[in-house]
Amino acid sequence: MKKTARKWYLLAGVFFFLFLLLTLLVTKVDVQPIGPQDSFVGLASLNGAVFELCGSNPIWYTVSEGLGIVALLCVAGFAGFGIWQWISRKSLKKVDKSLFVLAGFYVAVAVVYALFEVIVINYRPVLVEGVLEASYPSSHTVLVCCIMLTTALQLGARIKNKPLRLVLQWICCVIFILTAVGRIFAGVHWYTDVLAAILISGALVFAYLGTVRQLNAK
Repeated sequence: MKKTARKWYLLAGVFFFLFLLLTLLVTKVDVQPIGPQDSFVGLASLNGAVFELCGSNPIWYTVSEGLGIVALLCVAGFAGFGIWQWISRKSLKKVDKSLFVLAGFYVAVAVVYALFEVIVINYRPVLVEGVLEASYPSSHTVLVCCIMLTTALQLGARIKNKPLRLVLQWICCVIFILTAVGRIFAGVHWYTDVLAAILISGALVFAYLGTVRQLNAK
């Protein structure tokens, strides 16, 4: 394995360890019934203070939901690009390897998304249509973070025009940041939900990078 690939895998491991550590803290430290219907929340003092500071804003909720749609459109775009390569090159084997890695990455993100809809660590700070919903990590943030960061990486490898490439990559990063901030200011997630989402997303993205570098080295 090339040194660059090993570096990315190491970073993936570090981020995953930090995610596990935060999860342990959330389940064991300062657990109090501060959520709706007296639902218990870990690191309650920190989460409660941030929630009180940021409050709840429906505009931020709408913005973050819209950015999620933008992320899904990026997935559709890369799927279409892969199909176009398949048809134009007349062979599935001639489709760029990085697109296969990206497809596998999307599957991994979907698995993480579905997993934490079932495994409940914390509940949301608000009821959704009168129902308590799983909140940790912020699956919306995971989705947008993973998609937009890998989109930025794909664009960096494909767009030769440097100014255009940088502008598009910055847009991807801004979308991710606005989503993470927006979920907190919308009042639909605790602070640790979003922090955990960033950590698990970092682990996934670094693992993606390591896989791409490893394939390119062959």
